Parts: sequence; C-alpha cells; structure tokens
Amino acid sequence: MTQFEQLKGIYKQFFNLADEIKSMIDKEEYNEAISKLQYKDTLIAKFALTKKTVTLNEEEKQEMIEIEAKLKEIEANNLEFLKSMHSEVAAKLKKTNKTLKMNTAYSKKDSQQKGSMLDISE
Repeated sequence: MTQFEQLKGIYKQFFNLADEIKSMIDKEEYNEAISKLQYKDTLIAKFALTKKTVTLNEEEKQEMIEIEAKLKEIEANNLEFLKSMHSEVAAKLKKTNKTLKMNTAYSKKDSQQKGSMLDISE
C-alpha cells in the first residue's frame, strides 16, 4: 500500500466517522457521539503525521484537495447542526431552571406560613 493510499484510507475513516457522529446526534446518542469525537482527535493526529511524510504528484494533490473539500463540507454541516442543538438545549435549560426555581419557592410555602397570619389552620 502506497503512502497516498494510506492517506486516502484515513480520509475514508474521517468520512465514516463524520457520518457516524451525525447519525448518533440524530438518534440523540450524545455520549456515544462524544466518544467518537475523542477518537477523531486520534485520527487527526494520525492524518497530520501521514500527510507530512507523503510526497504527492500533481494529480494526487488535486484529488486530496477535492476530498478535503468534501470532508470540510460534512464537518461544517455537523458543526452547524451541533450549534443549533446547543441553542435549543440552552433554551430548554433556561426554562427548566425557571420551573425549578418556582417549584422550590412554592415548596417552602408551608414552612414559611407556619406561625404567621397566613396560617389559619391553628
């Protein structure tokens, strides 16, 4: 296997990984997606090392440029999707925090009224 084929193999792993991460996010399997992102870091390091040692001819360079463009598009789409999910989760969290504060405030209602004019049960 030539170095160029190894480099193409790593790109193929990137494509597969990007698809897996997108699928996991769609299924709301966030923990699994995060573990895949950690593997992605390892794959990036492997790619960087391989790319430094590979000597490519003009045709191979052009093919790598096309592959990188496709990969960047997939990554940008995943990143945009994650940003939108982040905004959605932040909004839900804000609403949940408000609800929790209200529940906490009203759960103290009984103990705050004991021994006051509001407690007419005595």
